[in-house]
Amino acid sequence: MSKEAYDARLPALSWAPQKRHTSVFRIAFRNMLPPKNERTLIAALIPPGIWAIFAAYRARLDQENLSEPEDAYRAAREILAAKPALLPYRAVVVDEAQDLGAEAFKLIAAIAPKADGGGGKAAPDSLFVVGDAHQRIYGRKASMTKCGIDVRGRSKKLKVCYRTSDEIRRWAVAVMEGVTVDDLDESSDDLRGYRSLFHGPVPEVLIAKTTAGEMNALTEWIENCKDDGIDESDICVLSRTNPILKEIGEALKQKGYKTVQIAPGEADNRAKSGIRLSTMHRSKGLEFSAVALVRINEDVVPPKALLSLAPDAAIRRSLIAGEKSLIHVSATRAKRKLFVSSSGQPGAYRKSHPAILMVQSAQDRAADDIPGPLNAARDRGILVQ
Repeated sequence: MSKEAYDARLPALSWAPQKRHTSVFRIAFRNMLPPKNERTLIAALIPPGIWAIFAAYRARLDQENLSEPEDAYRAAREILAAKPALLPYRAVVVDEAQDLGAEAFKLIAAIAPKADGGGGKAAPDSLFVVGDAHQRIYGRKASMTKCGIDVRGRSKKLKVCYRTSDEIRRWAVAVMEGVTVDDLDESSDDLRGYRSLFHGPVPEVLIAKTTAGEMNALTEWIENCKDDGIDESDICVLSRTNPILKEIGEALKQKGYKTVQIAPGEADNRAKSGIRLSTMHRSKGLEFSAVALVRINEDVVPPKALLSLAPDAAIRRSLIAGEKSLIHVSATRAKRKLFVSSSGQPGAYRKSHPAILMVQSAQDRAADDIPGPLNAARDRGILVQ
């Protein structure tokens, strides 16, 4: 369900106004809510009164004959269990598995052809699953083994990056330092041995004092991309939120650029001319010769409202890890050139903010890993205005 649908159907919230944040509610709903009529130990972690909100939301969904995806997956499994039938599938192929939750994996296990023709283990070569938990941007985690999909001894780690230059890959990998990532099953994963097949320019990182300075640097970078033979339709500007994306788009139009915003659920028509605009989440699965990540600011990455409402250090760490994955995914949309920028007056909070630290430290680590005389800040791609 879209954010707009959530917002339209949310009942009036009765707690303090500062806690009225639909993104927090949606995270809680997707990640905490058990099946209908079930109350688990997780109730102790949920603010008082939240169950009433969930119950009202459930009732509204039932009233309008709507379902959350997890409920739909569960209902589909119940139908398969109640009415066994010979499904017409010889195999099931799953891509982007890191964004699937437990109910989706359980449904996949139920659909896959069985070795004995019944409800036992999946038949040989009946399942092919591809995923990378470093690119998990929706917060869903699940163990395939616990969901009935056994890949032990039959999995393989892919280590060659065909899309991005080695310089961009190193920068994106450095962003993930300190984040513990699972292997979609019972173990952890890392990016050791990961490599690209070609080289390119070192990513540029800009820390501007003002948004005007950031925009000037962005347009200069765009012109440099065009001078390098990159068409405007192969340049994409990414931001964390839609309001910022709209602001950037208006600023680019004022400077004479034609823009095309990539809408959710729609393919990017490269026949249309103009610089592409997209949210970081929407960019998943896309690729461009040049990508700019803009407004990586203290109140944007992660969103200030989400970070301030984190009830404990563990959830705060989880939010920051999710933002690192989002930056990692966004950066690896770029094949040849990457530009990362932030803007705003520096201060004590900004200097210690996770968004700034993850970008600056990633740039330093990536530069240290690249051979050659890269000691000067400008040589490392860091520009401070």
